[in-house]
Amino acid sequence: MTQQETIDLVCRIYDELAPPVEGAPPATESTRLFGGALDSVNVVTLIVEVEEQIAERCGASITIADDHAMSRQRSPFRTIGSLAEYVQDLMAESTRA
Repeated sequence: MTQQETIDLVCRIYDELAPPVEGAPPATESTRLFGGALDSVNVVTLIVEVEEQIAERCGASITIADDHAMSRQRSPFRTIGSLAEYVQDLMAESTRA
């Protein structure tokens, strides 16, 4: 799965979870995860859904929200792009293991 495919996946899930707002633009790489359209429950749902979709599409079992993610200097949960980048890192690690 490419970086762009991962971004597209996260954007699609984000858009499905975001409450409908007339005229709101679709999610992009720079869309903030916290403080945006999603509440904390929907952010958790987004993370779980991304993990499940990655497992289905790529056969990679990844855990996004763990101690490794929380201890990073720059949070992978800032934007859709930073989350997609972190997911790519996790997938790369899972293929090396």
